Amino acid sequence: MMVVVALVAQVSLFNPADFAYADADKNTRAQNQHVAEIDSLQQQLLATPGDVDVRLAFAFRLSWSGQLAKARQQALMVIDLAPAYWDAHLLVARIDGWTGHYNSARVRVAEVLRATPNNIEALTLSSDIELWAKQLAYARERTRAWMAVDDSAAPLYRAAQIASEEMHPLETRRWARRALERDPTHRGAWVLVDSTHVVRMISITEFEFFPIRENSTAVGETFTATLFPHASWSVSAAYDYQRRFGTDNHRARVGVAHRINQDLSVDGFIRAGSVVVVPQLTASVGGSLRFSDHYGLSLRYVGEKMPWPGQFHRLVSALSTSLPKGFSLEAEIDVGLLRYCRKNGFAQGARLRGSYQRGWFRAGVRYGIGTELDRAPLPPFLADRFGDDVCRAEGVEGVDISLRDTRAQSAAARVGIKHGNRYAIDVGYGLTLRLTGPAVHQTSLSLRFWY
Repeated sequence: MMVVVALVAQVSLFNPADFAYADADKNTRAQNQHVAEIDSLQQQLLATPGDVDVRLAFAFRLSWSGQLAKARQQALMVIDLAPAYWDAHLLVARIDGWTGHYNSARVRVAEVLRATPNNIEALTLSSDIELWAKQLAYARERTRAWMAVDDSAAPLYRAAQIASEEMHPLETRRWARRALERDPTHRGAWVLVDSTHVVRMISITEFEFFPIRENSTAVGETFTATLFPHASWSVSAAYDYQRRFGTDNHRARVGVAHRINQDLSVDGFIRAGSVVVVPQLTASVGGSLRFSDHYGLSLRYVGEKMPWPGQFHRLVSALSTSLPKGFSLEAEIDVGLLRYCRKNGFAQGARLRGSYQRGWFRAGVRYGIGTELDRAPLPPFLADRFGDDVCRAEGVEGVDISLRDTRAQSAAARVGIKHGNRYAIDVGYGLTLRLTGPAVHQTSLSLRFWY
């Protein structure tokens, strides 16, 4: 199989600072226009203080410029002059909602809806207020009433926003797509569709070369699908095939992850199958904590049962940090107990990973030292001579199965591309050097797709 990955870089001849200056000029012009409009309306009110239309326009301009208290006062003056001027009531309710006075905002909108039940602006604001107040059940109810009289994309988009706040990705995408059916140019709906993931699929293909007398090549394929029924938890299933040292190894994996809050998450998985050299059963449970915007800590237990008489129990901890300009760094250490052939041995390991991502380009490197059980061609090859009890081989004709060959150093590097929140492609090369024995070379191709 030959894989060709083409990376195309586009170099812009424009200076981003030019756009920054242009935006600043645009904002300044808009602010100056607001000031001029406010001055003009104020002059008109001096000449005609009883003109409710001019006074309401004056109140709107004040609210747009952030002068909310003055804007509310002017809108109340309009209501005093024209009690049924519902736009003035809605402006007061909106300002109350903006400033956190949700009950008074609700009362005023309800008054407008009693008089004009199909008032779309009032229905919209009623939904807005509940969304601002984080009363999502009420916001959903108000949005349904809004949909009953408005067939535009706006209430459908609001339903998608509420589903997103409730962390329901399936429902979010459904409402956002319905909004796009009404308005294919709706930017907010497109943002929700692009940023909400329901399924993630990962395919990792590996080739390895073991410089030994026979069965010198190995291939592995892992396919993982993760479903996100809710933004706070996910379930995953994976199939893993490894052909190593002339043996076929098949494993299946199921896992679950739960995000308790924005900073704390827990997860676990079980993997098992029909194998000869790789771990027959693996169980893992762990959690991760982000204790600032730039630092994270994780702790995990991993237990493995080998197809020969052996078990490996490890406690793995990792500290990660985000660095400026798209760099990140992670340091990991593990300590464990290795049981084999009624013997106990202690194992330690450490790994250091660095990554970089900027725009579409991504890259990473890692270095580690520790135990590599599934890359050590030891007990399985003794089974032909000694049957299932490979432990009897110890000390026979100089055979040593002390697992010294499982201790190794490894290094790897990868480069790839990532297209927004849709897909990523990485190619990599790695080298594993056992403390005794020849080096193992690895190449890999990783494909990730989010839907």
